[in-house]
Amino acid sequence: MTKVIVIGAKDHTVNCLNEIGLTAVLVQKPGTVSEYLTRIAVEIFYCDYEDEEEALKTVEKIMEKHLVAGVFSFTELGLYPCALAAERLSIRSNCNLNAVLLSRDKYRMRELIKETELNNIDFKLVGEVEELTCFFNQIAAPVIVKPQQGRGSRGVFLVENECQLSLALQHARKYSDGEPIAERYVGGEEYSVESLSKNGDHTVLAITKKTTTGAPHFVELSHIQPAPLGETIRKSIEDTIELLLTKIGHLTGPAHTEIKIESGKIYIIETHTRVGGDNIWKLTYLRTGVDVFKETFVSVLGLEPVNSLAITRVNAGVVKFILHESIEVNSIAGLDSAASIEGVDCLELNVRIGDRIKNPTNSHDRLGYVVGLGDSIADAERIADRAINCIRLN
Repeated sequence: MTKVIVIGAKDHTVNCLNEIGLTAVLVQKPGTVSEYLTRIAVEIFYCDYEDEEEALKTVEKIMEKHLVAGVFSFTELGLYPCALAAERLSIRSNCNLNAVLLSRDKYRMRELIKETELNNIDFKLVGEVEELTCFFNQIAAPVIVKPQQGRGSRGVFLVENECQLSLALQHARKYSDGEPIAERYVGGEEYSVESLSKNGDHTVLAITKKTTTGAPHFVELSHIQPAPLGETIRKSIEDTIELLLTKIGHLTGPAHTEIKIESGKIYIIETHTRVGGDNIWKLTYLRTGVDVFKETFVSVLGLEPVNSLAITRVNAGVVKFILHESIEVNSIAGLDSAASIEGVDCLELNVRIGDRIKNPTNSHDRLGYVVGLGDSIADAERIADRAINCIRLN
């Protein structure tokens, strides 16, 4: 059987490649391997793959021992080492180094958008409070301050008055070594766009509506598919995504792009050359029947096209996140009742008795999630809400 390397693998990723006749040699961080991965992988190599030299040496070691057809990653922290290994070692991959570097760097992305007809926003690198103050006064509007290469809402802060400038800069710096970036705050509704690229041809699969906690940290609360949008704006979004992905040089594999629509104009917030997190990828599969993992493996390796599994596609789906005010957890109840509700696809609670919960300032502070499926958005939301209301933390 054909072997591939997967950096930062998850159970569903390896299951997908096994279903199309591939086997996996894994590069994993210690403590990130499930029983399933231990059982199914050809071999597992442990390293901190965020260390690029260590990751390269590990991939080289694998290639000396195993005949592999490609190296893949679908996780945020695995994209760069995967792309670097692919370029340095001349091996096929879904990770393109230039596209990964551009999508990770919010400042370079803004500079790139300036060269296109896409709508851009005012932005500036701000190393000092004086620079942020000058930018804030110059645009005379609220600004978002965030790490230049941040992720998961970490370090994001909305500045609405001068009293918040120093705090915003300190907050962003906690999550980044480089200079933070300040951008004019874009109002309107927030969406994410899931796409699949094959040899430079880009197809939008789904558009997801998002809700957040709002200012100052904008932690995501829910994802809703399909986003309730008209055909005209939907087509404009598709054109925007195609131009953006072509411009950054993304060739093959999934992409997850966050946008906002303000006064009828589409603004790119950021893009990632991976699947959408927070189970957005699963919503997309359940609604479209397109398995982006299998499609990516097949396209990169030049295999026979995937025969889509006969799944019952759903009309609507939501991911809702579980939050709670600051407490120390003494008891947990209602999980089995919540999971048994018809229409609940999956549920996860990452809390144990004795944990101290804090008010969320980024996505990693959320306690868990429920995926609800229904005939309509209202049905799916009602199912997810009912499940969350069953869960009791004291």
